[in-house]
Amino acid sequence: MDRKRSPERPPAQAGYLLQFLKAVIAEITKLSPTLIVLSGLPASGKTVLAESLSRALSVPNFSIDPIEAAMWRAGLPKTQTGIAAYEVAQALADEHLRLRHSAIVDAVNPVEAPRAAWRNLAAKHRVPLKIIECVCSDETMHRQRIESRVRSVAGTHEITWRACCSGVPNTKHGPTPGWSWIRRARHPRSCLRKR
Repeated sequence: MDRKRSPERPPAQAGYLLQFLKAVIAEITKLSPTLIVLSGLPASGKTVLAESLSRALSVPNFSIDPIEAAMWRAGLPKTQTGIAAYEVAQALADEHLRLRHSAIVDAVNPVEAPRAAWRNLAAKHRVPLKIIECVCSDETMHRQRIESRVRSVAGTHEITWRACCSGVPNTKHGPTPGWSWIRRARHPRSCLRKR
């Protein structure tokens, strides 16, 4: 079976990612415990960032895609797993926060319901909520990422560019108290901003 390989990250982009991670780590290590939610369209960089933060901070990463794929492998119909996967991620994050550990969540968060759930979870445990919105500002690059990506999540499927653009509502969180970071694929500048 011939699988497409994701294009290698250019050195300039890799350097930006390292610089970005250092800024995030410097800010987040001041806080403990913290709920960190990465949000954005598919192929916007959420998983790369979530996994990098997880390794750097030794914090568990709860990603919706592997949870949902496990449900599919277990025989649950795809029409019933979307909300359920978010519920599982919330339960896992809830347990870690209860134990006073930080948690990272990697999810599209396309509508208000999961966004509210993350805010409520952080409030329940009286911990800071850090939202990292991943945005690919270059449509051509974003489309290329969607069309060429091959993930190692057993049982998952890749979405099409058309499905990404039409099937996922706007992922903006709106006004969020505190800090959030925006990772822009095409413009590698420091994007830390206070809202």
